[in-house]
Amino acid sequence: QTGLGREEDVLTEFTKYFDDWYVLHCSSMDDGKAISNYQFFNKEVGTNMIVAMGVCTDTNVDISSCNSLSVIKTFKVDKLSKDGRIIHRINGKPAAQEFLNLLGWPEEYLDEQLFKRTFFYPIGFKKEGKWFAEIIGIIAENSIVVLHKIEDKNMAILSASGENLMEAVKKSLSMLNVRKPSIGIISTCEGRLEALGPQIFIVREELLKYFGEAPFIALYCGGEAIKKPNCRVEYNNVTFSPLVMSEP
Repeated sequence: QTGLGREEDVLTEFTKYFDDWYVLHCSSMDDGKAISNYQFFNKEVGTNMIVAMGVCTDTNVDISSCNSLSVIKTFKVDKLSKDGRIIHRINGKPAAQEFLNLLGWPEEYLDEQLFKRTFFYPIGFKKEGKWFAEIIGIIAENSIVVLHKIEDKNMAILSASGENLMEAVKKSLSMLNVRKPSIGIISTCEGRLEALGPQIFIVREELLKYFGEAPFIALYCGGEAIKKPNCRVEYNNVTFSPLVMSEP
């Protein structure tokens, strides 16, 4: 497969079989280039595979997700592709040009570095009171291709800063209803790693304070999703999404 991963479609179908489970998802990708991906299962190396691990446990489990991005500009999508992943027109104008205008960027920014620039300025839509961020994948002529399906044409340009990226860590951990963590697995956006740079070690310090002696692992990936029992799956970008187990 080439092109978009369509993770939200895959996850919606996948989680039909695990409705009463907690699910934490991580989209694997290369070193931020978003060109290739690999998965590993025992001695098998594949690409575009689903690799899943199921855990039955008597511990308490909770999961959360947060991006804490701030809104800097709002806009209206006038023309969207049928699959909801390609924006053709914004505010009555060609999408790519209007995106540059809204940010005050020169046309020279429509280059191979655009993907990484938009880690700091993703676009997004609001659903059930929560912002769902969209990293811009590519510019095709004057259209914008995003990574997952847009569900509301009333959108915004969001801003990622060191302050709000750290706030997402603190907020997502505070949302967890656990007494004493036993182990943690975190799915978090590779774009956060790009944006924070060396400040990523401040995230580690925050996690050490929360987990204490308990082990944890953070996986930096190209798309994150969570699901609580008997709830719909939430696929998002630029999030910090921890799953934590604790003693009953």
